[in-house]
Amino acid sequence: MKALDELKLRRVVGRKGQAVSTRAENWRSARSLANIRISLESFAALYAALVETAELGKQDRARAKFVAGQVEQVIGQAKALGPSLAKVAETEQGVAQLRGLAAGVEDLFEVTAGFLADVMKLQMGFNSLDGD
Repeated sequence: MKALDELKLRRVVGRKGQAVSTRAENWRSARSLANIRISLESFAALYAALVETAELGKQDRARAKFVAGQVEQVIGQAKALGPSLAKVAETEQGVAQLRGLAAGVEDLFEVTAGFLADVMKLQMGFNSLDGD
């Protein structure tokens, strides 16, 4: 989720300022948003498998259902934009939609990382995402 947010979306639209569509992955083939969508759908399948095999209490099942809804919402946002991130980034409205998608992916990371860490009984450290 962090890579989708930071490398595939924020890299193009930035946090402020103008979008640079040529920073998009596969911008020439116009597959950047399709790749993001595929990544999100793959994450949804992995998440569903983890939840299905985990021993969840009643409260955790409700939380899992909420998170699954968040995943589907973000996938819907990505699908609504079409296949080409570069084309969407040509307009101010498109850039705003891409920033909204990036925010949704970032929120999704926050929600799923905490939930999955709890379910899998993992301790997330301050440097748990640095690649070590």
